[in-house]
Amino acid sequence: MSVRLRKWKTKEKQVQEAWWVDVKFQHPDGRVERVRKASPVNTRRGAEQYERELRQALLNGTYGKEKKEVPTLEQFQERFLTYSENNNKPSQVYAKRGILKNHLVPVFGKLRLDAIGLAEVEAYKAQKLKKKLTPKSVNNHLAVLHKLLAVAVESGDLAQLPRIKMLRAAKPEFRSLTFDEADRFLAAATPGWAAMLTVALKTGLRIGELLALKWEDIDLVAGRLIVRRTLWSGQEGT
Repeated sequence: MSVRLRKWKTKEKQVQEAWWVDVKFQHPDGRVERVRKASPVNTRRGAEQYERELRQALLNGTYGKEKKEVPTLEQFQERFLTYSENNNKPSQVYAKRGILKNHLVPVFGKLRLDAIGLAEVEAYKAQKLKKKLTPKSVNNHLAVLHKLLAVAVESGDLAQLPRIKMLRAAKPEFRSLTFDEADRFLAAATPGWAAMLTVALKTGLRIGELLALKWEDIDLVAGRLIVRRTLWSGQEGT
C-alpha cells in the first residue's frame, strides 16, 4: 500500500496532517505513470480505498477522463477555510468565516461554483448596497469570493475564474492627532495604560502587535523596538 501520513506546520506553528496516496503504474506500452494525491477521506482506511480506486482507474484507462462534478459554494467552503488556516493569520481566517457565514453562503451557497458569474455577482452587489452596506464592505465580500473561486481553480474543481469587478470606494479619511492633542491624551491616561498608549502613539503599531510585545523585543540602549509577532484572540502570529 503506497499511502502515508504527511505532517507540516503552519505559519502559526500549528501541526496539520493529511493522508496521501503515491501510486506508480506501468502501462502496457512500458510507460510508467506516477500519481501523488491527497486522499479525499483523511483516514488511513480512506486513503487505502482511494489508492485501490486510482489503480483500477489507471488499469481501465479511465484515470483523468472522468467528469468531475463541480461543488457548490457551500460544499467547497470548508476546503477553502482549510487552505486559509494553512496560509493566513488567525484574524484573517476569522474574518473570512464571518463573511462566508453571514453573507456569501446565504446568497451563493446552493449554487455550483461554475454557476457564479457576472450576473450573479452584480445582483449580489446591488442587494448589499440596498441594505446600506458600504462599497468597502461589499468589496471585502467580493475579495473573499474571488479568492475562494481562485482556490477552486487551483484545485481543479473549477475550470476558469470569473471576472469580478469591485465597486468604486472612496478612500477613507485619515486624521492624525496634533502634538497638543497627543500630549493631552497621554496626560489623561491612567498609569497602567500610559506606557502602551505612548508606544502606540509614537510607533503606530496595531493593537495585536502591541499586545505581543515582550521585554526581549526592546533595546533600551539603542532606543529600538523590534516587532516580531502579533497576538489575536490568544493566538500568536507573524
